[in-house]
Amino acid sequence: MYSQDSNFSTRRVAKLIVYFGKLLKAVDNKRCKYLMGSLFALGGLMKIEAKSYLKSISERRDNFVAVCSI
Repeated sequence: MYSQDSNFSTRRVAKLIVYFGKLLKAVDNKRCKYLMGSLFALGGLMKIEAKSYLKSISERRDNFVAVCSI
């Protein structure tokens, strides 16, 4: 999923976020502590997706300046 060069992986990550949000909404507060690992994994996916997006934008635009190193 990480190495795909299309919007398909972005849609897949967006679906994961929606499903995870629905899961968190359905689970009561006592059981939320068991979902922390999944939450951290989802954060990692979002980080990779954001990095991929910034790299593709920097390759397409000549005047793109990143605030920090990618």
